Amino acid sequence: MFKPPTTPAPSTTPVPTTGTPVLIGKIDLPYVINGMDVAVSGKLVYLLTLENELRIYNATNPSLPTLVGALANRALFGLGHVMHLDDTRKIVYVGSADGLVVVDVSNPENPVRLGSVVTGTDVISVSAVGDVAPVITNDKVYVVDVSDASSPSVIGSLATNDTPYYLSI
Repeated sequence: MFKPPTTPAPSTTPVPTTGTPVLIGKIDLPYVINGMDVAVSGKLVYLLTLENELRIYNATNPSLPTLVGALANRALFGLGHVMHLDDTRKIVYVGSADGLVVVDVSNPENPVRLGSVVTGTDVISVSAVGDVAPVITNDKVYVVDVSDASSPSVIGSLATNDTPYYLSI
């Protein structure tokens, strides 16, 4: 799977051993839907849209991915535009305009919001390792305890002198 930077929808391509990748499928989105972030687990594609929706597609047939579930509500995400998939726990962490939202995706047909924590400013990067989710905002790096996904809590923060843009663990 790859997401060309100029295309709002993720595309499915085989990884060739030589030559140029060949497009074998894509997810057609309505004109008003813009993809913001994408994650893949097995044959499932998780797409976070600018329209505050988490969409889950089945790409078993990569030439015709099908929508299997979605969670949409501005109140859930604010202006969510980054996410991290914890495939082991079947949790998606969504960075929103004012914090972190935790979503259970163990049943792809029915994703469920579990909990959230407010950072008060736009989340620009999120990751997770075990029970900790580092979250980057415009002016701080937060460490969030997600051991209880229904009640995440900030356990530490570090102010930054500049805006960090990406976090990798």
